Amino acid sequence: MIRNKWREAPNDLRWVALAVPLIIGLLWFSGSPSAQNSVRETIHKISRPGMDDESLQIVKAKIQRRAAIEFHEDFRQGLGDWSGNGDWSKAWRYDQNGFLHPGQLALYTPAVQLEDYRFEFLGVIEKKALSWVFRAADLNNYYTARLEIRRGGSLPAVDLVRWAVINGKPGPRTSIPIPWQPRMDTVYRIGVEIRGNNFVITVQGQVVDVFTDDRLPRGGVGFYSGQGEDARLRWMEISHQCDMLGRLCAYLAPNNQFNPNARTAP
Repeated sequence: MIRNKWREAPNDLRWVALAVPLIIGLLWFSGSPSAQNSVRETIHKISRPGMDDESLQIVKAKIQRRAAIEFHEDFRQGLGDWSGNGDWSKAWRYDQNGFLHPGQLALYTPAVQLEDYRFEFLGVIEKKALSWVFRAADLNNYYTARLEIRRGGSLPAVDLVRWAVINGKPGPRTSIPIPWQPRMDTVYRIGVEIRGNNFVITVQGQVVDVFTDDRLPRGGVGFYSGQGEDARLRWMEISHQCDMLGRLCAYLAPNNQFNPNARTAP
């Protein structure tokens, strides 16, 4: 009987019935008083008899903002989701093992409008350095970092080096030695956690650098190899709000506002 009633109910009513628990969850997980007040106002609006379309759209928008986002790229489907200047793709190549060797700077286009996220990838230094960018607003404004071989040999000395590029002009560099002994064939698992103006870079799961910078409030990720450098990439992932509540919100209202082809977490 309950199943039949549910099937007979109007679509908007069923949607709201699912939305209310999620909105309450948003209230529970909202950290600031202003966010909590906003959620309370939304609950009040959708609780009124005869909820109008405007109130429904407010509910959908709030759930959408809390929805999980998850991108996975293993480079096996080509470079259609990447963009750069000119014939940038001619400088990128695959090796016989399926690893991708980046060349001229290119950005992952589905993520260029993201703000907070975790960026993780697997790579190997072939020659000199392994370089990546994050919070890249465009090809002239981004933060960049690299693992750079300072001293070669079978047991090299490797530094994490980072700097900002604003309006195409590189800023001062910060260099931090990797606090353990890598090998020339080390496969690096690198992570960048971004929350507002706070950044944390990890290598092999260990925190190597923590810094703050508010010059670029949003932007995606990318890779490149400088002159005389070579590196291999196996995969990368970008994720945000991928907890239980985020996945529920993504199921109800996928967060595809940044890009029409955005892939959201299931």
